[in-house]
Amino acid sequence: MLIISKIRDYYDSIGDQFGVDKSIPYKREPIELKGLELLKFTSIVKKSLEGSWDSGAGRFEFPNNTKFEMEAMWYLVHFCGANHIMLRLTYLKAGPKISPYMTPEDITYHLYGDEIIDPLLEAANSKMRKSRYNRKIHNKYSTTIENIKKIEALDFSKLINELKVPIFVLEVYGGHRYSALREKGILNPILSDYSFYKVKSPPAAFQEIQQYISGVLGVDSNEPIVTDDKYKILAAGFDNKTSFRKDPGKPKPRKSKKA
Repeated sequence: MLIISKIRDYYDSIGDQFGVDKSIPYKREPIELKGLELLKFTSIVKKSLEGSWDSGAGRFEFPNNTKFEMEAMWYLVHFCGANHIMLRLTYLKAGPKISPYMTPEDITYHLYGDEIIDPLLEAANSKMRKSRYNRKIHNKYSTTIENIKKIEALDFSKLINELKVPIFVLEVYGGHRYSALREKGILNPILSDYSFYKVKSPPAAFQEIQQYISGVLGVDSNEPIVTDDKYKILAAGFDNKTSFRKDPGKPKPRKSKKA
């Protein structure tokens, strides 16, 4: 797979080690979804959550067992046909008052899979008392688990096949600091920004993207693509340093004419 990108990702080193298949190009240019294109993605998620998207009531909750103020941001990371929910937890060390700006003392974690589900199940089960308040808290955590499963089961194949992209990220819920959802989506994101190595190792990520592009998206190797100059030089058989097919070597000394 030939990765065409100005920004490196955590799985790029696999191509450096084992070579590049130029017949499978991946132009990894992050593109922010806007307008109608963004609406196509968010409408699928909104429909699955059955009206709780706009109200936010019982949509996504996560227990906070620390003394620090916690900010939770929920994302959908779509990777080669599979949906993964990511929770970005930021513990604000500035104090009880929430600041709109992070400080160097803040700590951020990216959670996936059981790292999210296990604390939710534990918190929900601990709130099984008969009091009305505890039942309400239990229902919030249970609803979060249900919504996660609904989103992970969504089918984006039609949109993906139209756009010819193997990966996208969609912000699902912006946390309690934001009164309204900040709808945001990115095509071809840099996965290291989301700690996706916790889900896929570098070799697995590289291989799955390559197979998905060649097998599912059906990117034609004959389609014209824009590559960096260094790849154009190498593809033409020239040397990247000298711009000659063969090293001309050192010039021979000129013979002096005999008198």
